[in-house]
Order: sequence, then structure tokens, then C-alpha cells
Amino acid sequence: MKRKPPYPHGARRSHSHIEHCDNKCLEEYMDCLKLQKLEALSFTAIDQAADWLRRHQREVTIGATVVAAGTAFVVISTGAGLIVLAPLALLT
Repeated sequence: MKRKPPYPHGARRSHSHIEHCDNKCLEEYMDCLKLQKLEALSFTAIDQAADWLRRHQREVTIGATVVAAGTAFVVISTGAGLIVLAPLALLT
């Protein structure tokens, strides 16, 4: 917002300038979120993975792979809104 907006977005802090900045930031923020989802989750201990899962229940995707202490787990739903980490070896 401190910089002069590119043409044709009018004067600084005009409605057009604010809209341009909001859209540009939103686009970059959404790209950042997509990249975070692509990164594999990796933890050194299962306790860390379980704690992360408790704090991020709304963001986690069922079927996502989580690596904890060198073991691969899959996020599954057991019904009633409960999600758990199941060892990948049990599902194959």
C-alpha cells in the first residue's frame, strides 16, 4: 500500500488501488497455502504428529500421508468426526 499502484489503478489508497492490492495479496496467499499442502508432513516422534493433528483437525485432509519417526501413517476418519493416524502398513 505504500507504493504507487500500477496503471490503471489510480492514486495511492484509492478504491481501485486497495482492490488491486487485496486481490494480489489474496492470490499469493492462496498459492502459499497450496504449496504448504504439497509438502509432506514429517515428525521425529508420534507424539508430535498426534499433537499437530489435534491442533489442525479442520485443515487436515482425509487420506493425507504423515511420516512420524520414520513410519508412514495415513489420516483416516473413524466416524463421529474423529480422525486418527493409521499405520500405512495396516492398510495395504
